[in-house]
Amino acid sequence: MQTKYDISKDQWLRENRWVSFEDVKKAIFNKTAIFVPNLKPWRKWEEVIVFLHNGYPYECAFVKDPSDNEKRFLKTIHKSREHKHYFNL
Repeated sequence: MQTKYDISKDQWLRENRWVSFEDVKKAIFNKTAIFVPNLKPWRKWEEVIVFLHNGYPYECAFVKDPSDNEKRFLKTIHKSREHKHYFNL
């Protein structure tokens, strides 16, 4: 699976939320990330990756490349209390 992201957005996430797209890639590589459908009806084209970072669940929104389902573009990351149940927290 190929993942791409905006480098300036990654830098902003590191400075403001202390998490990065590299953390998402590590979670995917280590098979600790969970892919869940985005339940927000106004964002049907997005999917979400849920992963633990420093003991707290985060979600990363991404979109798939329409021509190749193995390519994903990571959009943003934020903390997510609603996904604690995936990790028994």
